[in-house]
Formats: sequence, C-alpha cells, structure tokens
Amino acid sequence: KVLNNQYSKPGEEIELAQTLSIKYSKQMNSAISPSNICTSCGAQEALFTTIATFCDPGDEVLMVTPAFDSYFKSASVLDLNVKTVSLDKMENNPNPDNITKANDYYLDVHKLEKAINNNTKLILLNTPSSPLGKVFSKKELEDISNVILNHENQNIVVLSDEVYEHMVYDDEEHFHIANVPNMFDKTVSIFSVGKTFSCTGWRIGYSIGPTHLINPIKALH
Repeated sequence: KVLNNQYSKPGEEIELAQTLSIKYSKQMNSAISPSNICTSCGAQEALFTTIATFCDPGDEVLMVTPAFDSYFKSASVLDLNVKTVSLDKMENNPNPDNITKANDYYLDVHKLEKAINNNTKLILLNTPSSPLGKVFSKKELEDISNVILNHENQNIVVLSDEVYEHMVYDDEEHFHIANVPNMFDKTVSIFSVGKTFSCTGWRIGYSIGPTHLINPIKALH
C-alpha cells in the first residue's frame, strides 16, 4: 500500500501538476507541462512568493483597485512601494451614481500607461476581481497587454490573480491575459483548488507561467 505521507517534490506536487498541465494546456492554448507549474499552500502563498521573487525592498508594484487587501499586506511586509490605478465608471452609463454591475467599471489604459515607469517591477491584475467582481473582457485584456508590451520597461512581470476563474455569471466569460499574443512569457497566473471546488480549507493553490519565471518562484518556494 502506498502512503502519501512524505514530503512532496519541492515546487510541485507531481500528480497534481500533471493533471493541471492537461487542463491548462487546453485553456491557455499552450504546451503547459509540470515545469510550468508551482503548487503552493493556497493561492495566498503563491501570490506572496511570486511578489517576493521578483521584487526587492523599495521596488514599485502597480495594482489595479479596488483590490484584495492581502496584496497591500504582502507589499508592506516586503517593504515595497505600491502605486494604484483605480477603475473608472463607464462614461456612457445612464445613471453613473447608481451602478449595479461590476462590469460598468473599466480600466483606463491611458492612466495605466502613465503609472508605469522604469521602477515598476510587477503589475498585479485580478480577474474576476475581489471585492468588486469585475470580469475583464478579452478586448480589455488585449488593450492592457498592448500598453505593457509596448512600454520601454520590458522587465515587468504581470501577476494575474485568477482564483475566481470559474465563478463567472450573467453570461460573462473569463479570459486569461496569458492567452494574449506575447503575454505568456511575461505572466504568472495564479489559481486556487480551494476556490474552484468551494473547499477553501484545503489551502491548495498553484502558479502557471513560462519556466524562466516559474523556476525562480520554485527556488524561493
């Protein structure tokens, strides 16, 4: 009888990583292998480890707000400078003072472009977002990617928090920013088994990205 009571492989629980590689190869239209995956104690550890991997004290992290409070706590622990870009209300909304849908908010990509500078190490995006519930459309993610790909600072890492990928309603559709052409090599996407199966106490999360980003995450993990 095999007892799974020993330490797992550092950086990835291999059976889980193999299963995830099959699922996300289809979703991301890429050849995802276990080497592209780092499993973790919940998505929270994945988020913190990713930020810690690519940022040194004093570096700048750019966050889209409103945002999950742990992003700010993680940045504070790591002594990072936080810059925020807030979502705006849709200009064509007939009643902008009484918005009832999260997707009546949008990210002004011109504000995003102005916020990025040569000190920006990481951009943190959350879709579907917490606490707002905003689901970024494919067009919105393409516009965001266009800003990032064409900025003079080409060393930016995009941290895409997608733990609510399956909690999408009202005929909305979830898209991966890593699926935008040329973005996979710049993006670490984070997911949660606990969120997906409504078993948050399991504390199982994972990161997916290119090996040149995942390997240093595994090393720190």
